[in-house]
Amino acid sequence: MELISMRLTKNYKLQEFISKNVFDIYGEKSVKFLCPRLIELAQKLRDNYGALTINNWLYFGDRQYSGFRQEGEPYRSITSQHSFGRAIDIVPLNIDVESLREDLLKNLDKFVEIGGFGIYKTFVHLDIRYKVDGNVQFFEP
Repeated sequence: MELISMRLTKNYKLQEFISKNVFDIYGEKSVKFLCPRLIELAQKLRDNYGALTINNWLYFGDRQYSGFRQEGEPYRSITSQHSFGRAIDIVPLNIDVESLREDLLKNLDKFVEIGGFGIYKTFVHLDIRYKVDGNVQFFEP
């Protein structure tokens, strides 16, 4: 099967938001699992912070569950925003994770789309969940 790379933004392809398994099953129709606001947020983050990895299996990397997660895939939870196509785990390539985390925390007003913010050692989890009382939900593992 010829691998088609559907570009969603100037810097991101569809496969960077979904697993290889999802792409193998649904192809370009996989886009239906993603919230357009999440795609816009990813590009906005990329414009501000440079290269950010979500999934990189398309480029022979080891990350493939950092975007949408379907039933039966690793790390999936029925309550996770990943299960609804509203979350990404990002790894910055031009700065370290801690610097990205700190800068995002200082500049949340520039990224009003963010509803959930996960603090992890090797990546930053961001999602576009509904903000209860207008506040971002913060969590750690």
